[in-house]
Parts: sequence; C-alpha cells; structure tokens
Amino acid sequence: MKGWTIFRHAMRLVTGNRQEAMRLAVVPMLGLYAVTWAILRASGFTFMATGGGGVSAFSGSGTLSGGTALLLWFLWMAVTVWVFVGWHRFVLLEEYPEGWIPPLHGPESIGYLGRMLMLAGISLALMIPVFVVVGLAAGGGSAAIAPVLAIVGVMAVGVVFYRLSPILPAAAIGTPLTLRAAWESTNGTAGAIVAIAVIVFVLQLFLQFVTAILFAIFAPLGLLAAFAVTVFMTLLGASLLTSFYGHYVQGRALE
Repeated sequence: MKGWTIFRHAMRLVTGNRQEAMRLAVVPMLGLYAVTWAILRASGFTFMATGGGGVSAFSGSGTLSGGTALLLWFLWMAVTVWVFVGWHRFVLLEEYPEGWIPPLHGPESIGYLGRMLMLAGISLALMIPVFVVVGLAAGGGSAAIAPVLAIVGVMAVGVVFYRLSPILPAAAIGTPLTLRAAWESTNGTAGAIVAIAVIVFVLQLFLQFVTAILFAIFAPLGLLAAFAVTVFMTLLGASLLTSFYGHYVQGRALE
C-alpha cells in the first residue's frame, strides 16, 4: 500500500534523524509554548493540567480579544513554517542545522506562508458546498447520513489539499511549483492520501491516550509528554509533505 509506504518513510526520516529533528524543532516550539503561556496568563487564564484528550488546558475567567487570538494564530503559523522550511531543506537539500536555533530562511519562509494561506483559502472555499449539503441533509430528514456526508466531504477536500501540497516543499527549497504542476504530478494518489490520513489519525489518538495516562500519573510528566507529542507530530507532518514531494515530483524512491 503506497500510503503506508509513504508514512513509514516519513516516520523513518524523523526517528532516524533525531538530533537534527531536535535542533530544528525544540527551541522554536519551546519559545512558542512560552509566549503562548505568557499571553494566556496575561489574559486572565489559569493553567490546569488535565488528562482529557492528553493535553494541557487553561481555564478561568480570562478572555481573548480578537486581536490577541489573531496574534496567537499568527505565532503558531510562523513557528510551524519555521520548522517545516528547515526540515524540508534538511531532507531535500541535506542542509544540516548548526546549533540549536535554526535559520529563518526569510524569503523561502514568506513564500511558504503565502502558499499555506492560499491552500487554506482553497480548502475553505471547497468546504462551503460540503457545509451546504450536510446542512440540507441534517435539516431535511436525513440526519442519519449527515455525518457520513461530512466525513466524505472533509476527506475529499483533504485529498485536494494534499495533491496541491507539493508547492510547499518546492517553495522551501527555492524551486517554485505551480498548482497545475503539483496537481498533475500527484495524479492517482487519492487512495494513498486517504490511507495516510487514517494512519495519522489513529497514531494521534494513541499518543493522546498515552499522554492522558501520564497526566493522570504525574501532571508535569504529562505536560512534558504533550510537548514531545506536539514536536513529534509537527515533524511527522513536515516529513509526510517532504516524502510526498520527493516521491511524486522529484521521483525519489521510498526506502
């Protein structure tokens, strides 16, 4: 199964390059967590460790203004791009990180962010008819099939997103790719994309379950595990995009 082969290759990229992975991701993610923590605390939220979903939670009477929420979203996007671009360049260009603060790669990162926003806009536009169909089904006496239609619709949009996703690694390494070229190079990959999505979903559930157990045993250990899972899943996501691009656009073999 091609989907499993791509997933396995992406996993090996992360587990087989642990030192480089830590150098490219740990400091940016730690900084992001620290800034997020400070902003939420300043907004009146109180930290509470919880096992629900295997994540840490903030509670209390705090509120986030629209500007603050937008700032947090932009920070998470910026750090994600920082890590993804560095990882793409490491794998595809063998550009090894030096030190614990990875380079920003300004022009490539800005281009990457712009393409991410473009793909997000395309996905959102495609989701509108999905929402309409699901809403009509739910309100027209077909509520039982509404969840099925929603899942199918989301998966279809996900396939479109992933088929266009090679434009992201291409931007990271300075070889821009058009949407049309990305679409044509990934022809016939729908089955592999769906398989990857299912595998990643199951893995995420398992890691959340383990983290929840650790939270229940010892909250600080659970918090550390939650951070490690975030770093790992971020790098895995970058590796999946890298593997997809390397295989379908560059013609690289999947070991």
